[in-house]
Amino acid sequence: MFCNLFSLGKDKRFRLTKLSSKIVLFLLSQVVISSTYAETITNDFTKNLPSTDEGYANASSVQSLIPTENYNSSITLSNLDKEYPGLNYNYYNTFTAQVYESLKEAQTRQRLLARVPRSDGRLYDYNKTPIIINADYMFASDSGNTITYRGDVSLVQGDRLVKAREIVYQRLEDGKQVITFDGEVNLKSNQLFLDADQLVIELLNSGGQELQAKETTFAIVNTIMHGHALSLDTNKTVTTLNQSELYSGPIRNFTLNIRAKETIINQETEELTFKSATMRIGKVPLMWFPSFSVNISGRPQTGFKEPTIGLSSTTGFRINIPFVWYINNYAKYTISTFFSSKLGVLFNNNLDYRSKYGISTINYAFTTGSLNRKDQTYRYYLGLRHLANFGDYNLSLNYRRVSDKRYFYDYYSTTDSFLSSDYQLSYAKGKWYWDLSAYTFQPIYNTERDSYNSLPEFNFTYREPFAYNKLRFESTGQVAHLYNRDADIYDKADRFYLKNSVHYSQINSVFRSDYSLGAYVTLYHQHNRQTGRYENLSRFAPEFTADFSTKLVRDTLAFNRYAVTVTPSLGYTYRHVNHKNDTRFYNYDSSSILPSVLMIQNGIYSFGIDRPQEANDINLGYKLQFTDRFTGQDKFTARINLVQSVTKLNYFHIEPNGGYRKYKRNLVTSLHYNIADKFNLDTAAITDLTNTNASMGIVSFNYQPSLTNIVQLNYRFATKKYLESAAITAYSNTQIKQVGFAYVWDINPQLSMLFSNYVDVHDWKLVDRNIAFNYVYYGWSVSFSYERRRIGANQYENGFDFSLNLIGFNNNYNNRFGRYINSGKIPFVGNR
Repeated sequence: MFCNLFSLGKDKRFRLTKLSSKIVLFLLSQVVISSTYAETITNDFTKNLPSTDEGYANASSVQSLIPTENYNSSITLSNLDKEYPGLNYNYYNTFTAQVYESLKEAQTRQRLLARVPRSDGRLYDYNKTPIIINADYMFASDSGNTITYRGDVSLVQGDRLVKAREIVYQRLEDGKQVITFDGEVNLKSNQLFLDADQLVIELLNSGGQELQAKETTFAIVNTIMHGHALSLDTNKTVTTLNQSELYSGPIRNFTLNIRAKETIINQETEELTFKSATMRIGKVPLMWFPSFSVNISGRPQTGFKEPTIGLSSTTGFRINIPFVWYINNYAKYTISTFFSSKLGVLFNNNLDYRSKYGISTINYAFTTGSLNRKDQTYRYYLGLRHLANFGDYNLSLNYRRVSDKRYFYDYYSTTDSFLSSDYQLSYAKGKWYWDLSAYTFQPIYNTERDSYNSLPEFNFTYREPFAYNKLRFESTGQVAHLYNRDADIYDKADRFYLKNSVHYSQINSVFRSDYSLGAYVTLYHQHNRQTGRYENLSRFAPEFTADFSTKLVRDTLAFNRYAVTVTPSLGYTYRHVNHKNDTRFYNYDSSSILPSVLMIQNGIYSFGIDRPQEANDINLGYKLQFTDRFTGQDKFTARINLVQSVTKLNYFHIEPNGGYRKYKRNLVTSLHYNIADKFNLDTAAITDLTNTNASMGIVSFNYQPSLTNIVQLNYRFATKKYLESAAITAYSNTQIKQVGFAYVWDINPQLSMLFSNYVDVHDWKLVDRNIAFNYVYYGWSVSFSYERRRIGANQYENGFDFSLNLIGFNNNYNNRFGRYINSGKIPFVGNR
């Protein structure tokens, strides 16, 4: 074995683009069963309705929940797409879906990157790193200017290891130095794995370096990108591939790839530019481009983005092709061309602009009469949004308008009732919080009537602690102007609401006591459109609460593995509401108009400003908990609360003049039992003991080995009298008795399946059914879903959807199951 060591002249390191493999994971600890027994006063629920514009920027955008108080004024457009994708709102539990989708994306990326070539992370200065050539034998010629190495030949320089049948080193007349590798060339480095027939490295004294390879197959380290090329040339920071095929994964029959006459890899900008290129899955061509660029650095890049192709019962065949133009560091414009065989062409325009005054978004989507295949009318969606932060002040402006009620159903398969607009200026510092707001609602889908708009509305909260926070004063209030042009009687009103309270707490190691004394005041100045006169109303409700609890923890020989915690509690609540049966007070609170189905099925409901509930209650509670002392896992938890009123209370019924008096006697129970390592039983129920037919609850048996694999058997019920007593008008003269099966599972590393089926136990008719598959492969994913959903009383709608998502080289995989979590198809997500 002959070894030759020599150092080179100035040498610039050859480096190809790295694809970042990092992903931010959100972790959420979620309580599986929640139940409530206390009637609390809250603001109107209408403000928390789904906003419906699922893809605020384009039809395929990721959903995001953006609370104004969490807005970061230092955000730039480079991370706008990641932190605020589409600048939209969605359901109140969107974060749960985001956690699920993030975990699925991380799992997929981890699997796809499991066998890629890896870098050791070290950086080498080739100017100071010697070259070591090992060979069976060598010989020199041309006065020593040419040295040939043959046999078992290899070259080592830092992280580079090159093997070939023959290596020839030459010092040319112009002073350049060239190393040529011939025959079964194999190169491994921290940047590139390469196989070629011939490889030439030209070392330039000027500081640059050139590399040429023929008939090469390569893999870029720390990414899943592989490729073929007839020849490969590098000059300083630019690598050119001629007659290349670049794959977003291993070179396999179904990997997404781009076949191009010329591919240019810019090492500094981490950009791939393809000329005369065809995007393919395996050998099957999808579309041709004269030229386009792909950015794999995560930084903003102007150009076409990967299209989405799909097929559904509503749209027929569809394709969405977005083009993003980063105008400068402060402005970004996106235009998406959406074509549907049933609906025609829709142009979606989105402009994002950032300044020191915040981030502004203008979104306008439209189709003309000549482009609209459905009804030849002009259809549009307009969204204007601005987010800003000025020290302790936050500003959020969000205006939305749609041309017709069926717009979102056609383009997004969304069946929400209202499209909301909201405007808010808020201030929070120390003891004070206030906001000046306005909320408007446009009825869409099958909704016929407007909701009450609030314009303007002022809310405030003030808290003052005393005596090391044992004693606290709190004041909350609202001043609002409400109007509804479709209202039968009261079309507008001025409402003033104020609650002042004093709280006292005493806490030690085993005992806790809490006391509260307060009062509600509500004033109305409302217009009666039938009489043309204003009416002045007032309501007063004093309140006193006292809660006592103690926690006992014991370990006994009988339960030597578990810590047993016993928590008895005693509470008292008094609240008297005058004018309880006056129907003029029950006009504006949206909680009685638009209840949340998720709240109903989980046994959680509360009352808005217009519906305070009387109370003269004693609350007896008992909680028993077994906790594994080694793992910290809850083995068994049982809770029972009995709420009994001392006197008869006034209740308001949904029918006119339907008030009545009765004792309150509610029983609230919940239970969690960890049957085995991954098997759990959860139940919760609320029963009115004065009427055994008034109850609701849910029973769920879960097998959940991980956050993304879950099997559930559920039974949920709510009796007619319970729904009526809760003043849930949308469910009057009906009841809920449903049994269902839900299943989300990874069949294999790339294929996931979702299935849920709920039937009505009373008549065994189908209530809701969902079947969905999602398959992820290198560079693309495909999803199929079928839904049979309720759209009215005994009215159903069938729909299917097929989507092919070309992810390309960024590999931001998303399996699109989060929307089922939002809609309650999978009631509980979260492994204990």
